[in-house]
Amino acid sequence: MSGAPGRSPVTVVDHHFLFLFCLIYIYIYIFIFVLFSINVFGDGEEPEPGASVRAAVLFFAVQPPPHPRLRKQPLVRTLPVFLSPLFFCWCCVIVWRLSAAAAHGAGISARSSRFHLHSQSFFFFFNPTNRMSENETCDALLSQYELLRGKMATQHCDGDHDGDKDEHSHGDCGGSNGPYTVGLHVVAIFVVLLSSFLGTVIPLAGKHVPCLRMNPFLFVLGKCAATGVVLAVSTIHMIHPAAELLEEDCVPDSWKESYDAYAFLFAMIAAIVMHALETQLVAMFASDESPSSPSGGNGEKGDANGDEERADGAPSGDIYRHHHSHVLASVEGGRAHRLLSALFMEFGVTLHSVFIGLTVGITSDAETKALLVALVFHQMFEGLALGSRLADASMRISLELLLALIFSISAPLGTAVGVGAVVGSKISLTGATFIIMQAIFDAVCGGILLYLAFVLMLNDFPTDLRKHAGVGAAHRGWKRLAMFVALWAGAGIMAGIGKWL
Repeated sequence: MSGAPGRSPVTVVDHHFLFLFCLIYIYIYIFIFVLFSINVFGDGEEPEPGASVRAAVLFFAVQPPPHPRLRKQPLVRTLPVFLSPLFFCWCCVIVWRLSAAAAHGAGISARSSRFHLHSQSFFFFFNPTNRMSENETCDALLSQYELLRGKMATQHCDGDHDGDKDEHSHGDCGGSNGPYTVGLHVVAIFVVLLSSFLGTVIPLAGKHVPCLRMNPFLFVLGKCAATGVVLAVSTIHMIHPAAELLEEDCVPDSWKESYDAYAFLFAMIAAIVMHALETQLVAMFASDESPSSPSGGNGEKGDANGDEERADGAPSGDIYRHHHSHVLASVEGGRAHRLLSALFMEFGVTLHSVFIGLTVGITSDAETKALLVALVFHQMFEGLALGSRLADASMRISLELLLALIFSISAPLGTAVGVGAVVGSKISLTGATFIIMQAIFDAVCGGILLYLAFVLMLNDFPTDLRKHAGVGAAHRGWKRLAMFVALWAGAGIMAGIGKWL
């Protein structure tokens, strides 16, 4: 590095890293808001005008959840606090203070030099000494430049370090090589957007447009194929790439030596959390929807007809109400299960699509052309899988379109971030920090979708099998075979696409 110090490559890295972090934070926030909004777990009636807007304002103002059934849940009531923008800003202030303290404490201990370099590069954006202001002088900038050069020397970095290696000198994570055309990547943004939206909207159109409605069994075949797609995406497109990313040369040795299976650990934790969360939420909404059991009618009276049946053969009031409450609980539990499955699937595939889009955004022209073809089919089949689950979840059409739009723009947004990063710096999204973050998110989303895939195979698939290919159904054997073939075909197609993505 020669001449006056210019804009540090690390600054570019952290600007884009911060933008990506904010994007993921927004996605998580929208997901939680939709999960606990009155539009999801309403009572089936149309809300009064402005109800959704008021609920959103209350939620953003760190108020209790908008739906009455959620206000009495202590754990749920605290979620908006930890996901609110106020909490996010508070975390940023803490990070800023820690980075400033780390800057003042530099050089105290030689043993902490590696940790300090890691923390300084991670908190570079929040460090006030790294921001250009009118009060800064050339002497201050030069002293900071010499300090950074000294730390680079202690890490055995090359003297002409220009950002082609990551800041920890662990090697290159594989940046973009070859010619890079911004126009080609801009075209890719709109192509991916169109394929994602079409894939998601097709099942929804078949549900709401009379002339496009399909045979119920064809819709079941689509659900079976979607289950296979989810299974292949979780294992081949998420968990396996996460394990490979954590083995990159640029990843610090401390990560590789401390534990050998971080990707599978994060996936397992995500699946366990999913199981606990879904079980609790389904039970909560099923119990809230079922009518309370009548008191004082447990059959203790000596009525001749009280405990068994009336004289005309109809069930007694207590037995009928008890049976009716169980039916309602089962129906509402199934509805809550379908809603949660659709929303959790939306969350997993959306975050995954952001990183897939980033991959396309930072690759060269030759790689982009091959990736674009695979990504179009990837987003199309993921959209079909998601759309079939949204159509089965009995949501309002406005919410279905909102979730379809969120998924559709996820990969194009990731591509746009990648293009902006490459225009600013060729190494913006190939550092160790970004690689580790991508691996963790891929593993977590993979665990979520893997759990959903097995839930769908062990719950929805047998239910549809009994309903459409059970005893007495016409062409029972062919229908059973068709459902299994659809499941295998969905998994096989996405497994084949995994060769390129």
